[in-house]
Amino acid sequence: MPQTAFDAAEFVALRGLAPPGLRLTAEPLTGGYWNQVARVQGRGLDLVVKRFHPGRGPRRFPNLPAAEAAALKRLSETGQVPRYRAFFDAEADDHPILVYDFVAGRVGEARPEAVGAALKAIHALTLPEDPHPFRRLAYRAASMKLEVERLYEETPGLAESPRGQALLAAAPPDAALPRPPALSVIHTDCGPGNLVARADGSAVVIDWQCCGAGDPAEDLYAFLSPAFQTLSQRLPLHSGERARFLVAHGDIGAERRLESLWPHYSWRMLAYCAARHLTLAQDDPAASRRYAEAFDLEFRESFQR
Repeated sequence: MPQTAFDAAEFVALRGLAPPGLRLTAEPLTGGYWNQVARVQGRGLDLVVKRFHPGRGPRRFPNLPAAEAAALKRLSETGQVPRYRAFFDAEADDHPILVYDFVAGRVGEARPEAVGAALKAIHALTLPEDPHPFRRLAYRAASMKLEVERLYEETPGLAESPRGQALLAAAPPDAALPRPPALSVIHTDCGPGNLVARADGSAVVIDWQCCGAGDPAEDLYAFLSPAFQTLSQRLPLHSGERARFLVAHGDIGAERRLESLWPHYSWRMLAYCAARHLTLAQDDPAASRRYAEAFDLEFRESFQR
């Protein structure tokens, strides 16, 4: 998305997030599609300043600044998310701004077992039945079907496209799906691009702007999904990597629920990929092709075996 000028170092200084007079430098960070992200450094200081686009973003992966701030505050004790510093919800230019510690490491290189261990710690912190300020994520088949129907309604040409038609024909049957015993903070977008491998081998989960309250099985699906891996320009996980991830997560209940929920999670993600393939075709052909590839790989695994 096009971004307006923003001086992240000046913002940190003016908001008192750095000692007075400390010399600060700022450099843009890449990887985000919607938001402006910069790394601000000074002696003894290493921060990320995330300036949110005012739009909500796609329905499937919305841009929710307050939810990301709440997630970092709630999950800080796990050590598996960036350390929260400050959140400014009502800036003059209508761009909320979140500040947190920079996480040193290699983006996209976290080992499956490290990701499983990180998510285990994160999912262990359960939420009350009223999960405000987190949105409640769908776990019923009817709710996920409704999300897909809305996507078809909002995307011109999707229902007539070859992938759109194939997906409609493969719709999983309505069924009573298992629900989790408790709600957890769910990232929803646990692809490699949102995972940082630290020097000690552990993993940190970043970019929580589309999180919600739901079933840990949803994060398990996202990491194991061929579509998510492909969109991060990685090969789908092989059986050994999948097994190491699940063993490290160690929640047999969530793993069993995932078996029932997979067709529904996959069908919803495939609808998103098919829609993005169409909507990006003119403005970003390379991204459009990645979404088509992601669709094809996951469709074969989920519905053509």
